[in-house]
Amino acid sequence: MLEGPARQPASTDSRRRLRVLGGRSTPTDSAPAKDDTLRQRYTTSSIEGGDLVTSPRPRGSHYGRALLLSLLLGGLVAGGADVCRSDGLPRSALTVPAGAAGVAPLLPASPTPVVPTTQASAGTFGAPDSLSLTLAGAIEMALAGSPRVAAADWAVTAADESNQAAARERLPRLVGTGAYMRYQDPQRLAPALRPSQPATLSREILSGDLRLTLPLYTSGRLSNRIDATKRLRTSAEHRLARARQELAFEVTRTFVSILAQERGIESLRFATTVLEAHLRQVDDLIAAQKAARVDRLRTEVRLAETKDRLVREETGLAIQYQMFADLLGLERDGRSIALQGDLSIDGGEPTGNFGPSDDDLDSLLALAYASRDDLHAASSDIDATTRTADAIRAEGRPSLSLQAAYGSRYAAGHVTRTGDTDEIDDFGSVGIALDLPLFDGDRIGSRVDAERALAGAARERLRDLQLRIRLEVASALVEVRSARERLDMTAKSIEQAEEVLRIEQLKYELGQGTILDVLDAQAALLSSQTNHHRALADHRTSTAMLRLATGEGS
Repeated sequence: MLEGPARQPASTDSRRRLRVLGGRSTPTDSAPAKDDTLRQRYTTSSIEGGDLVTSPRPRGSHYGRALLLSLLLGGLVAGGADVCRSDGLPRSALTVPAGAAGVAPLLPASPTPVVPTTQASAGTFGAPDSLSLTLAGAIEMALAGSPRVAAADWAVTAADESNQAAARERLPRLVGTGAYMRYQDPQRLAPALRPSQPATLSREILSGDLRLTLPLYTSGRLSNRIDATKRLRTSAEHRLARARQELAFEVTRTFVSILAQERGIESLRFATTVLEAHLRQVDDLIAAQKAARVDRLRTEVRLAETKDRLVREETGLAIQYQMFADLLGLERDGRSIALQGDLSIDGGEPTGNFGPSDDDLDSLLALAYASRDDLHAASSDIDATTRTADAIRAEGRPSLSLQAAYGSRYAAGHVTRTGDTDEIDDFGSVGIALDLPLFDGDRIGSRVDAERALAGAARERLRDLQLRIRLEVASALVEVRSARERLDMTAKSIEQAEEVLRIEQLKYELGQGTILDVLDAQAALLSSQTNHHRALADHRTSTAMLRLATGEGS
């Protein structure tokens, strides 16, 4: 920061101190003011140790220009402080950043709002209040509270600001400068315009200048820089859209997994109830001497195994609820989560239609290559790196700019005059400047080569992403087909297992079957129900995965 000359102490008859108290100035010395004329002489001021010190105005016919010069220097000193918000947030945080183009693949067209309830669930964190969420409401809450999406949104804001900064490089630039210089020998206040021109000489010169610069021609440096930042902004928008899609998929997968876990726990509880009822039936048969005590022992062993499995499944469910709360961005505020949804294919949630045919791998790959936001982001990164290299290359070419300046010089110390001159003088200039880089040690060439290398690396990442997309689409398609087949098989197996259990229980009551047959039939039914719930969940998850892999909805 430039500093002005040290203030010389003023005499006691031309200076007085005023203490700032309660928004007004009061004299600190006991001597009263002589008259209003003396008060009007005080035109400039400074703060020294909490006191407001006023000084008499400078003499001479150029008082107005001296005042402007002092105000310019004061503005330059004050302008060094950065104005920021009291909460420390950047100015970009005062506005809501623009959302990225594209819709999350799993976000329904009309999200269901969160409905507060007082219902307890397996996701309880320790208080009776709970959130009752559908899949649509959960996705909406996650997109609003996820730090990952918020970070991607900030990246879009940063890229947009960078693009605006690059575009504003074409605008005029006005700079105010101020300086205080003390020389060994007296210097002219202004350059001589003719021989024997009178001059003002001083060892201490205070100067203030306004300089205007307007770029006229930059050999493509500014245009390529603007294009590069524009493509980086496009890349950030695509990454934001992809982050929303991935978050929606993770919420869907966890939501469906919790539903499947809860259905499995219901089956285990039902199996426990059935085994307890069967144990009482065995006791009655033992009392009637129609069953052996070993049948009771075998039933108790199977009941203990079922209860142990139930405890493990409930523990896993509690962990999944914790993971789900983290995906939603929920704080540990004592609320619980209750999910509302159905695992069935037509349970009210979209299952996905993928255009020409969801069994046609080539069509799905074409859809993915055209729709994947991360693929578009990688392509934009390549274009941005290429434009950046072009902008750097243009730095070694000629450039033209319009330049104008206006300033003043003020003799701040002892003044020596060779004629009728003033202590302050001003000057101005305007013209066109040509910059022609001649030699820079090949710095520009090295920077261009570095950008080319980055572009090559970006192309390889794009190729790797295309290979991964092919694998993701093919894998998701196989998972969808497998889940469909399992749904049909598990639905039939439940009906068969129920019929086998009914027959085995009847045979055991008639004394024509063994307890092992009944227990095996009960275990087979439980396994069939669990497999069917898992097949339903896998079908919903694989369908969502295929939508994510193809970029549907973007």
